[in-house]
Amino acid sequence: MKKDLKLTVDMLRAVYNMLCTVAPFDKWNLPDGDDIEFTVGRDRNLRGWCIHREGKWKIGISNTIVARLNLLICTMMHEMIHVHEDNVAISRRDVQHSQAFLKWAEHVCQIHNLDPHIF
Repeated sequence: MKKDLKLTVDMLRAVYNMLCTVAPFDKWNLPDGDDIEFTVGRDRNLRGWCIHREGKWKIGISNTIVARLNLLICTMMHEMIHVHEDNVAISRRDVQHSQAFLKWAEHVCQIHNLDPHIF
């Protein structure tokens, strides 16, 4: 019997922290999971989102779209690239995914044998 994944804030934090221990994220000096506010949303258009305001991070994942563990992991990786992008001061004001983001995403997909189309 197929069951959808029921996302929780603790689950998001655990996935984030686990990913911080594997390449390339382990070399990116990302903030600790306890320093990020995680939220579970119900957006029907976005799998995930990352906001950095006033020195605070917020990562949200849509429980409406992300209903499987593999998609949760890919979505969290995607949002972690946005965190890294901001940490190294890549400006992305007018574009959702900068050239640097696309390069890092390709690298992550190669390392973890992921399909870039779902990433």
